Amino acid sequence: MSDVGGRMLQELRRIREALEGAQPLGFGKKAQPVYVFVKHSPECLWYTRDKHEGQNIPVLERDLTGYLRGVWRFDREDQGTGESVPKLMLLVHADHDYVIQSGLETNFSKSFLAGLLELPAEALQEPLTLLVEDNTGGRGRPTVFARLEWRGTRMTPAFNRNVLVDELLEQVQQKFGLSSPFGAA
Repeated sequence: MSDVGGRMLQELRRIREALEGAQPLGFGKKAQPVYVFVKHSPECLWYTRDKHEGQNIPVLERDLTGYLRGVWRFDREDQGTGESVPKLMLLVHADHDYVIQSGLETNFSKSFLAGLLELPAEALQEPLTLLVEDNTGGRGRPTVFARLEWRGTRMTPAFNRNVLVDELLEQVQQKFGLSSPFGAA
């Protein structure tokens, strides 16, 4: 691609991002992110939650395509035990902002972070596809894995099940400059 073509493409991306992020003026609710929770169940691998009805709403699609804008750890207090429960949080900008939440020490978190580390730093300037997969037909208890696709290539990293997820997270944050977009978490 020529320099002129590259600059034009960059300017078109800048305009698109400005239009996508345009905040309407005046009274009204600010668009809140949609929270998506990763959990293996008979009907789905991830779900949203209707906080007014107190019900889980299955997400039947297995892929989400958008721009990865944040990756961070969040320690949530368990309401039953009062213990701190570490979570991995992802912010994906698509038709809405989606905040994906998974347990920090899960295969989903490990496979997501390991897959992300396979990408070049410039990959985050383009949409990525996050896929959820399970070990259907496998032995052992059901689990959910994350796979990333970029430019039609699926990242299928091998990862050590005993790897320290905090180390993977730190590597991702250093490589891509990602953190919580909502301030200190």
